[in-house]
Amino acid sequence: MHTNKLFLWLDKKNTNTSLGSYQSNPYKSLCNNYELYYTKNELKMNKIILEHVDNYKINEIQKYTFPDEKIICIKDNTKRYNSDILFRELVDHCIKYNINTEYSNEPLINANIKNAFYKFLYDNSI
Repeated sequence: MHTNKLFLWLDKKNTNTSLGSYQSNPYKSLCNNYELYYTKNELKMNKIILEHVDNYKINEIQKYTFPDEKIICIKDNTKRYNSDILFRELVDHCIKYNINTEYSNEPLINANIKNAFYKFLYDNSI
């Protein structure tokens, strides 16, 4: 599958209204190390997005602030937003129950497999 199709799918608006909006109650990650949740490319792209966000649109974007003031922004009510929450929940589950990779102390689910996770969601979506 071509990566552009995946990125277009992730940025589509969520049509499932039962999911609701997380604006009032966003998911809070357990770990303060954002590099476990986000790839270097995502962090780089996020910096570009932050530099071009209009003030009037900032309320449409979910922000996560980490202790070092790193901010991650993802547009609410998109497949990317819901996929990101699901991915962070999986990372947190690995952290909470100490499920690590065989050769390191990193959680088994981490940013290194995020694109494969997104592809899995895309391939198995209805």
